[in-house]
Amino acid sequence: MLVVYTTVGDEAAAKRLAQTVIRAQLAACAQISRIESLYLWAGDMQQTPEWRIAFKTTEACYDAITTVLKADHPYELPQIIAVPVCAAHPEYALWVESKSIAPTTPGAANRT
Repeated sequence: MLVVYTTVGDEAAAKRLAQTVIRAQLAACAQISRIESLYLWAGDMQQTPEWRIAFKTTEACYDAITTVLKADHPYELPQIIAVPVCAAHPEYALWVESKSIAPTTPGAANRT
């Protein structure tokens, strides 16, 4: 299992990306949280509200999720990172695996 994270600037974009990935069956679920981010961009300190999306998925779906997020993401340089899950309730892990279907044909990441 993996948890793939990205951030966006507003709730509507977060919901849109989450729905796109879930409908494509690339993740079992997505959790959306409001956060505050501090970072340097173009030499200036930025402090902005953002929305973080955590996708519960599998390693086999990572590349397809990345493709979908990059295509639809509003940021010039989106954060797309994955963290492996070192332990999970076995029944939950099976559910995630059953709902996260890696594409097997070209273009399958864009299915809805």
